[in-house]
Amino acid sequence: MAEVFPAPLLLHRRTVTAGGLVAAVTMTNVFALNLFCDVPVKLFSGHLLLAALVLLALSWLLTALVVVQVGLSLRAGLRTLREGRVATRCSPAPLKTRGFNLIQEKPFNR
Repeated sequence: MAEVFPAPLLLHRRTVTAGGLVAAVTMTNVFALNLFCDVPVKLFSGHLLLAALVLLALSWLLTALVVVQVGLSLRAGLRTLREGRVATRCSPAPLKTRGFNLIQEKPFNR
């Protein structure tokens, strides 16, 4: 049952990490049993264990790359926002730099 359970999890993109983790744990146990009890299918269980570890490594690498990319874009956005605030603070017409356009430059009551 433990060897069959990860198979449907590996079919969907969102559950590949969970399926790879369950498969790696299960196949580690199977590979150890095959190795120490001298069962003749050591190579096949070793390949299945290697495949599960590769799937885990790829999913974690992809997750790490996405997190780094989001962090870098967030950092660039915050830098742009900070520069815009400094430019607005130093500007003689702060409303115009924020997108407000006055209809009449001088107040109508003067």
